Amino acid sequence: MKGASPVSRQQQAENEIGSWLQSHFKDTTGALRSVIHRHLKGSKLLFAEVEDPLAVLSKYCAHVIASDYRVRELVREADAEWGLRMEERPYFDVEGRAPNPSDPYTLDSVRGALEDAVARLTSQDCP
Repeated sequence: MKGASPVSRQQQAENEIGSWLQSHFKDTTGALRSVIHRHLKGSKLLFAEVEDPLAVLSKYCAHVIASDYRVRELVREADAEWGLRMEERPYFDVEGRAPNPSDPYTLDSVRGALEDAVARLTSQDCP
């Protein structure tokens, strides 16, 4: 085991995703970042492509964006996480109503953050 890292490749990939999310993902409270990271940690998607974790993150974001249902579910999870962190009742979106102006996670804001992440991850500027 001479020269081998004591940290598994899976853990290294999870750490790389977490680090990228922390420094590049637009999320003022961090709840959405945490939910995305939690979804990818130990996932089959990451396990299948452990050598390219940022490509996995990009594919995950694109997969969520492709379905209004998946975006809504991610928003609900981020709202719930935010509520736990802030010890406040979360602002869940209600169909047919405008989002609460104080809600940090709306369908549009989460979709925009995911689209921005995909653009950053697929650009030449991605580290």
